[in-house]
Amino acid sequence: MNTKIIIFLFFSILVISCENDMAEVAQYFEKDDVQVVEARDVEIFYSDSAVVRVVIKGPRLLNYVDGKNPRAEFVEGLVADFYDKQHIAQSRLVAKFGVKYDTKNIIIVRDSVVVTTIRNEKLETEELIWNEKTGTIETDKFVKMSSPKEVVYGYGLEANDDFSYWKIKAVTGRMDAEDIVKEF
Repeated sequence: MNTKIIIFLFFSILVISCENDMAEVAQYFEKDDVQVVEARDVEIFYSDSAVVRVVIKGPRLLNYVDGKNPRAEFVEGLVADFYDKQHIAQSRLVAKFGVKYDTKNIIIVRDSVVVTTIRNEKLETEELIWNEKTGTIETDKFVKMSSPKEVVYGYGLEANDDFSYWKIKAVTGRMDAEDIVKEF
């Protein structure tokens, strides 16, 4: 009988002492991510002077429309095709995750990012940041750029958004493609 009273008192004290301050609880429920709109099989078109320059497609988009940080997240990956003024595809970007920040005018893609160009160049990295206003793409992550003639490794990259121009900031290695084939 005494054991039941002790257990009852212990749980009573535990319940009474587990009261949370409402202001403390509210800080975890900011309005920032409250309203989310989900869309499936999304296509976003970017145009310049009525000419489509970029088409972004993704199977699932979460659009956070409320609060201080509105953004659209491609949570199941995305494919972006970049076109020239004649609407000829110049490059394609594929990534497993992407986020578009409306107020900052940037898109960040992450996880297994691969860009292929019309010139048979292939960029592989873990993150790219596309600035919509300046039309530039950059990263400070490790990059591998392959072409039919050479493979270049380094850290950091600057490019224009159709990858007709690119520069690796800190080159760590360069090999002729013929030498790579000979080694295998």
